[in-house]
Amino acid sequence: MKRQGWLVMAAVLALAPLAARADHHPGGGRDGDKEGGKGRGDWMAKKLDLTPDQATRMKAVGEEQRKAMEPLRDALKIKVDELRLLVDAKASDDKLTAK
Repeated sequence: MKRQGWLVMAAVLALAPLAARADHHPGGGRDGDKEGGKGRGDWMAKKLDLTPDQATRMKAVGEEQRKAMEPLRDALKIKVDELRLLVDAKASDDKLTAK
């Protein structure tokens, strides 16, 4: 039973970033953006009534954050894959909790 709990926890962690972006509208992206959210910064700048300079700085910060998170996302994916292999191999609870 513990194995299933660990797998569920790993799945939740892996899917959390997707859930945070689940507020897209029917057109594919926010406010019907057909490109699946690529205009997210423009949407936010418009909603916040930012000046062009503020919007440019906001995009730069967003890009920095995306780059900073990339290694963490990659490491998380590796760990989730490792756990999935252990669960599929019916590894002991001790091996699962060691990961």
